[in-house]
Amino acid sequence: MIGGKTYEVDGRTRIGYLPEERGLYKKEHVIDAMVYFGVLKGMKRNVAKAWSLEFLERVKLTDKANVRLDKLSGGQQQKIQLGVTIMNNPQLLILDEPTKGFDPVNRRLLMDIIEDQKRGGTTVIFVTHQMDEVERLCDRILLLKDGKAAAYGTVNGVRKSHGGASMDDIFVRIYGEEDGDA
Repeated sequence: MIGGKTYEVDGRTRIGYLPEERGLYKKEHVIDAMVYFGVLKGMKRNVAKAWSLEFLERVKLTDKANVRLDKLSGGQQQKIQLGVTIMNNPQLLILDEPTKGFDPVNRRLLMDIIEDQKRGGTTVIFVTHQMDEVERLCDRILLLKDGKAAAYGTVNGVRKSHGGASMDDIFVRIYGEEDGDA
């Protein structure tokens, strides 16, 4: 559901997708890549550039605007990828392991940005193994095991159905320590 309506593939819904693996043009400079994607998303070049510079300031990468993407760390590239993902103010945001490999400071920064999107009315589909992120961001959760729903509902409802356990404990119960690779 987006804005209380069932989602239909009709080209009118703005979608942002952040894959687990980065999909940026690594030989391009940060600002050029961001502006390019902004224009592809229908933004005017000057608006895309202004938005990109503001985003770079927020994620403390202003000094990297004219650096090639392949010269950035993986975490810095992930920040740029998130910026590209949200720059058209998507109505539906699909994020696959957005904070994977981040230190606590940058992880919190990215979670704050994602939470801002949610507060702004964006529907967020969030794939993660970090249950503290689930508890912070998600209204409803679905834990899949062997392709089947092992737990589904509101975070509080799932916790209640598991005797008030933490989401970490529920995750371990569902996937079991013998699995090792949930």
